[in-house]
Amino acid sequence: MKRIVEIFLASAILLLLSPVFIIISTLIVCTAPGNPFFTQTRVGKDGKRFRIYKFRKMDSHEPDNGVGVTVMADRRLNTVGRWLEQLKLDELPQFFNVLQGDMSFIGPRPEIPKFVQYYQDKWKIIHTVKPGVLGYAQTICSHESQLYPADCKDPESFYVQHILPAKLDAEISYVQRKSFSRDIVLFFQISNKFLMESFRLTVKRFRPQFPESNQNRAMAQAK
Repeated sequence: MKRIVEIFLASAILLLLSPVFIIISTLIVCTAPGNPFFTQTRVGKDGKRFRIYKFRKMDSHEPDNGVGVTVMADRRLNTVGRWLEQLKLDELPQFFNVLQGDMSFIGPRPEIPKFVQYYQDKWKIIHTVKPGVLGYAQTICSHESQLYPADCKDPESFYVQHILPAKLDAEISYVQRKSFSRDIVLFFQISNKFLMESFRLTVKRFRPQFPESNQNRAMAQAK
């Protein structure tokens, strides 16, 4: 029953968002010529590897053995890619993965193979279910790239040591309490969090910065 619902919803979403796909694809090709989509190897249920679909955010994506995380103001991101990363629109093509049966709407976010070699006991629990377009860990932090220090020299090491363990614990919590009704609630909860956080980041980016007047500076110093 769940599989039938997912196929129907994924097909409907892809149909409704087809104009958005065309617009995003056109913007990507016009600013950074090449395929607007890219695929990357991820690890799914029972440790099975599959190719995940995304919109391309960089002029040319690194191979699977390249840097596996994206940080805020990542220099590899092109102009359109920064918007896609901020609004999380690069994830939309993963509804094709849902149609193929590699992913569900809700489930642990699939990782690249290099990160699955860490904390293998936790991955064994997580890989008992299909990965999802949206993951429970995103209820805690919807924009992971904000978690890295501005002066982070080794993003992958920071990810493995400080971010990945908390994500895995959150996803294990989801697996242990997984149910179809809870997935429905989580879908709307995570989607709303993405929308609110993306709106906040967009407003913050374009908020005008007014120069402080001499009078205001003097008052501040007096205090």
